[in-house]
Amino acid sequence: MLAAHLTWHLRTALAPLTFTDENRPVPEEPVAKVHRSTAAARKASTRKLDDGTAATSYQDLLTHLGTRTRNTTSVPGTEKTFELLSMPTPRQQKAMDLIDHHARNHRK
Repeated sequence: MLAAHLTWHLRTALAPLTFTDENRPVPEEPVAKVHRSTAAARKASTRKLDDGTAATSYQDLLTHLGTRTRNTTSVPGTEKTFELLSMPTPRQQKAMDLIDHHARNHRK
């Protein structure tokens, strides 16, 4: 249950970078078919976001986030080591910013 809750929050936070419909219309009838918003249809047909960058699926975005590395670095002449994170790509940075913003605005 916790995993589903976390997945929901991640999908919501990362929606601006994916094909997810951010402005899904609410039907008047509970059983009526829901159609994609114009913005979501545009993202899907052009495969681009409003700023011109590529839109991806949620899974592809998670795969891209997983390519960031943590390197163990040592200082020459000593036995000391430290962890160094690689610089995020612009897409990774945007995703992390969106997750951070979502987390800050959904605290109880």
